[in-house]
Amino acid sequence: MAPREQPVRLEVTADELVVELRGWRRLLALQRGVRVPLASITAVAHDPYPRSRVPVGLRRTRARQTPGLFRYGSYHGVQGWSFWAVGSGKGALVVECDHGRYRYLVVEVPDPTATLAAIEAARARATRAS
Repeated sequence: MAPREQPVRLEVTADELVVELRGWRRLLALQRGVRVPLASITAVAHDPYPRSRVPVGLRRTRARQTPGLFRYGSYHGVQGWSFWAVGSGKGALVVECDHGRYRYLVVEVPDPTATLAAIEAARARATRAS
């Protein structure tokens, strides 16, 4: 049996974080993905309950929501725009940005610990280079 293709591809280049959606998720999101400069990223964290951290809509939920509902695309909340690419949410990374269109990127990846380390290392290299 062939391995399943991941619905979201996250790539860390020398100066950007690239999120690419695949398959039917592109249709739900109404876009192929996003690119964010590493210089605009202020924080990255693994959060299996991202809906409690990133408000979407006018109300912020106090209770931690259970994973299991998917969300793809751009949403506007109290703190600005956020881009979501989340299925179950268990492996979600929350990337906070300080300028650009999106305040938050919420992306589900297969190995959040390794991806978090790769983003932090790329941010450190980009900071030293500038």
